[in-house]
Amino acid sequence: MEFKNRDYVSSILETNEVKVARQSVRASAILFAGNLLSLLLLAITVIVIARLLGPEMYGEYTVALVLSGAFVLFTGFGMNTALMRYSAFHVSRGEIRLAKRKSRSASYMLVLLGAIFGTANFVGASFFSAVVLHRPELAPLVRLTSIAILGQAMIQASIAGFIGWASSEHASFSLIVQAALKLVLSPLFIVLGFSVFGAVLAHSLSYLLAGTLFFGIFYILKLRGIGSSSIKQTVCDVKEMISFGLPEYLGRVLFQFSQQSYLLIVLAIIATNITVAYYQAALNITVNLSMMSTVVAQALLPAFARLDGLKGDIRTAFTYAQKYSSYAMTPIIFFIVGTSGLLMQSFYGKQYLEASGYLQLLGIAFLPFAFGLAVLPPFFNGLGKTRLTLLMFLASSLTLFGLAPVLTSVLELKVIGLIISLVISNVVQLVVGMLLAKKIFGVTFQYGVALRSSIAAGTSYLILYFLTSLGFNPLEMLILSVLTFFGLYLTLAATFRIMSASEFNQLKNSCMGLGIVSKILFIILRYETFILKATTLTHQSSNER
Repeated sequence: MEFKNRDYVSSILETNEVKVARQSVRASAILFAGNLLSLLLLAITVIVIARLLGPEMYGEYTVALVLSGAFVLFTGFGMNTALMRYSAFHVSRGEIRLAKRKSRSASYMLVLLGAIFGTANFVGASFFSAVVLHRPELAPLVRLTSIAILGQAMIQASIAGFIGWASSEHASFSLIVQAALKLVLSPLFIVLGFSVFGAVLAHSLSYLLAGTLFFGIFYILKLRGIGSSSIKQTVCDVKEMISFGLPEYLGRVLFQFSQQSYLLIVLAIIATNITVAYYQAALNITVNLSMMSTVVAQALLPAFARLDGLKGDIRTAFTYAQKYSSYAMTPIIFFIVGTSGLLMQSFYGKQYLEASGYLQLLGIAFLPFAFGLAVLPPFFNGLGKTRLTLLMFLASSLTLFGLAPVLTSVLELKVIGLIISLVISNVVQLVVGMLLAKKIFGVTFQYGVALRSSIAAGTSYLILYFLTSLGFNPLEMLILSVLTFFGLYLTLAATFRIMSASEFNQLKNSCMGLGIVSKILFIILRYETFILKATTLTHQSSNER
């Protein structure tokens, strides 16, 4: 009887794990689709702005947004991570009222912090522009970005809440709406004669309008109907969630500030506006890699939290997550490195071609994500071990803070030294995270999967050199490169057995119910399974001979 009960419990957990895996893949697909569409809209916007303004004024526009981006990093105190984790955790246990109450406390706190930091940016704009950016003439533009800080805080609250409550479609739609607003407003204001001021105004209004809209939708759909909470209870909820999220927040702020705002501040000091524009143009193209790592984190954090609540098999879940992220991210990294010049010329024109070298190094900086770096933060945070995330981010940030001045100024490597310091800091972050995950949770890293993915992508990379001699125009060459490179990668990925047939089937089963996304993924996975079976039969027949 005891064995039957044990089997029954095991079957329930297995069912729950399959359900969580399906929810995770569904969330990943929806978030990826939303992020991809918003990324395309933002890419078009960036290209239009860069072309309309030219390198000099586009560099000015980029520098004007640095401080608001830094302030956005500081908002939250880990509340968005706590909002995702606690809502997913309590919903998985059927504690709906508690999940609503904590979600409301966290989202209100996020908006309040956004208002506070937006006010600080507005009041200190003149000081920050003169002392930090070394460009006092940008004070009016910096002051204008204050409303973007509040808007981004509201969007962060809604996205975290929607993801925690398994409503990823609303989270994706909020990103699309913000990107669409920016696409419409930016060229309109520039063409009307507002120049850089118009571009900054469009950026700020797009966040404020989208943030207000979707925070209202989140409140109506998820937070109504639980009555008012006492101030004491709200304070207790906020303290609990800050206690949980603060370590991750400190690490993430250091990490993102070091890799985003800090690097741009250093550039603003050592380089001209044109050089800043080249760097930012190259960085914009790597946004799809940042987007993929963000999507992985957003989808996996609540998934690991649900598994934690259900006492599921977290080690197996981690293994699958690392395999799938390596399979998806590796080819994009190699493609960006291999077509850097073509990408810059196709999107920005020949005047930005000098930035292709920066793009190659920035692509290399993302290689640690192909080995599982994207999976580590949501793994630690989902299991409630945010201090481990802090340690990982702290090691990376301190490396970057120390190396950047040495490589840029002492060794006089300028922008190249800045990006090299970024590459090294990401490697340090991966190594520290891997050691912590292995020591504390006993997870097994699939080095072979990441290596085989890199070999398949590297072999596909070689074909790009042969394509450049065909004489097509940049846009035609880009389309041909995409089709050839990714077609060859999918073939080699199955040939090199990056994943087994059962793993491809499991991924296929987890993708059910996603509409057109499922159909596209099914075509790819069927092709992978076909090549895998064909190479297996060929190998068996050669052995028989």
